[in-house]
Amino acid sequence: MSNPLTVVYQRLLDTQENQTSVMVNTVEYEESQSSQSSHSCSQKEDGSYRQSTKDNDRKTIMKFFTGVGITITIVGFIWFIVSLTMTLKVYNDLKECVHPSLFDMKETNFIENNVHRIDFNVISGYVNIGFHDKPHITIRHFDRYRAGHAFDPKTVNSQVSINHGLISIISESTAFDYNSCQHTSVDIIIPRKYSRAISFTGVVKTGAVFIEGERTVPLGPIDIIVEAGIIKANSLNVIAISLSSEIGIIKLEDTLSASGVKLNVNTGSITSKHIVTKTYNANVKYGLSRHKDLVADAVNVDINLGYSTLQDVSSFEKIQNITLKTVYGNSLLLLSNPNVHFSMSNKKGNFLIDYKENEYKCNVFLNKTVNVLGGKCNNYSEKATENQAYISVDNDYGSSKINMVFDV
Repeated sequence: MSNPLTVVYQRLLDTQENQTSVMVNTVEYEESQSSQSSHSCSQKEDGSYRQSTKDNDRKTIMKFFTGVGITITIVGFIWFIVSLTMTLKVYNDLKECVHPSLFDMKETNFIENNVHRIDFNVISGYVNIGFHDKPHITIRHFDRYRAGHAFDPKTVNSQVSINHGLISIISESTAFDYNSCQHTSVDIIIPRKYSRAISFTGVVKTGAVFIEGERTVPLGPIDIIVEAGIIKANSLNVIAISLSSEIGIIKLEDTLSASGVKLNVNTGSITSKHIVTKTYNANVKYGLSRHKDLVADAVNVDINLGYSTLQDVSSFEKIQNITLKTVYGNSLLLLSNPNVHFSMSNKKGNFLIDYKENEYKCNVFLNKTVNVLGGKCNNYSEKATENQAYISVDNDYGSSKINMVFDV
């Protein structure tokens, strides 16, 4: 208590004690309230200042992020427009290169009925093989180029000749020029009802070979190499077929080959489906190897580095041999054979045989010394045939799996 209050208290004490206490209390209350009010006021003033400072900081931050967002939006929109423009330009240029509107065409017809083989040698371009109902063999040679560029015949050397039943097609041109997009396209069209089964051999340095066959038209052996590019063939009825590529893709579908199928890719992929043959060989050094619905007595799928899949393999003979060889990578074999003898080995990795106990009865053994998993699986369904499949899966480094499901 301060001194003035004490004095007031003493004076009032002489007159009325009750009033003194009341007044003293009142004085103290008022002073206390005044003190509290002034303290509260200062707190309010301080709080308002602090609140105002926080609001200003928040507004500054909001303005900053708003500016950053607007800048990013504008830059993103400009980037999208530029990217879309460049993409459309590249797409248009590539479209004109693949399917140019301008070309110089030469057509040659052969009415001879002794043609037994057609051979082609193309530096850069496409070869299309098909059929028609006309009685003669037609060879069309196209020199294609982009609009706005004049074709110079001196830059190409194309020849078509026949000698003792052999048709030779030569197309030599300069290296592919992106500005002019000049390249060759050769169409080989043979009669559906020709007197002989024509065979095909050929080499394409850079480009593609497309064979659109018909199962009702028999052909002789086919041996084609595309050093860099694509080979696609389907609906063939041939004696034998061999397709090879150094860097590229091979696709073979719906094909009947009396003696055998050989597919080879150094770097790329091999895909096959619905193939019926005696022996089937697919070799990929680096890449993918995928095969489905094969009917063959002997199947060999080799891959040095990559992934291989073999699904639904059967045979007309009672004995079938299937071999999967992988050096580095993964291999998967899916079967529905009734009787399987298998052997799986690797140097380092995993191997697994998967089957349903209610469909198959398997005897499996593991030789840890040489890291070999082997055994025999049988399906005793009344609908099961007596065919037996001998399977060898060899994977040096990686994983391999056999999955067996019997289709009733």
